[in-house]
Amino acid sequence: MGDVAQRSDAVGRRLAGAADPEQGSALLLAPAGLLILLVLAALCFDLTLAFQTKRQLVELADAAANDAVTFGLDEGRLRATGAYCLSRERAVRSVAGDLAATDVDAEIVSVHVMPTGASCPTEVAVTLRTTSPYPFSRAVFRDVVGTTIEARGRAAAVLR
Repeated sequence: MGDVAQRSDAVGRRLAGAADPEQGSALLLAPAGLLILLVLAALCFDLTLAFQTKRQLVELADAAANDAVTFGLDEGRLRATGAYCLSRERAVRSVAGDLAATDVDAEIVSVHVMPTGASCPTEVAVTLRTTSPYPFSRAVFRDVVGTTIEARGRAAAVLR
């Protein structure tokens, strides 16, 4: 019978407007949960931006290597010997032209013109580098600026 009296007493106090010790705890937890959700969303956005920049740089490196093989042809050597050979200067100029034609702020790390079997170079390897910023993480962590991304592309001239 004592349990029933205690329960009815608690119900009576609640109806009378007495303060519940756990009342209002949701007011403290909701802003904290919202803050955690915002930090996680910012982190997801920053990592997605870095991944997109990586994909864009890989595509640019592949396209630049392909263009370097196409436009890097040493015409003088082709006319003199009939061999398809690449000129390093023309290949580098082609890669620089590809970078200038895009909106990606990347730098050329290296352009290697390599021979494939014969003494005549017919293969190009391009390495590009850029920095992907972390715009939202920087607001939380002051020292975080971004991440450096490097991509490589290769292409070889195949005569048909």
